[in-house]
Amino acid sequence: MKVSQLDQIKQAYEQGVCTVRLLTQRVNTMKEKHLDMLRRLEPLEQEVKKIELRRNYDEKRHLLEVELIAARAAQAQQELFEVHNDLDQAQSTKDDINAQTIENNNKIYEIDQIVANYLIEKCDFEKDTFGL
Repeated sequence: MKVSQLDQIKQAYEQGVCTVRLLTQRVNTMKEKHLDMLRRLEPLEQEVKKIELRRNYDEKRHLLEVELIAARAAQAQQELFEVHNDLDQAQSTKDDINAQTIENNNKIYEIDQIVANYLIEKCDFEKDTFGL
């Protein structure tokens, strides 16, 4: 081997070493940029998580509000049903009382008629007795 060939091999080796150093620097630079990007992304990812949590919270809250409205409506419907039943029962009781009142009034009228007839008979009897 000649000296010139050895010099060429040496130069090629040194160029290879230089190239490896440059590539290593570029890789390290890219790693640093990548880490910087990850560091910058972290707060954004946290914001995204907060937004997702807020969205989930809002959805659950909306569902609970809907359930609450439905429960209140069902309760109001039940109360209305009970009021209707109470009204029906009161009306039935009123009708029964009215019927009983009419019956009692009829009995009182009959008794008044009997008393009136008795008084007429008494009067007639007294006339007959004292008029003789």
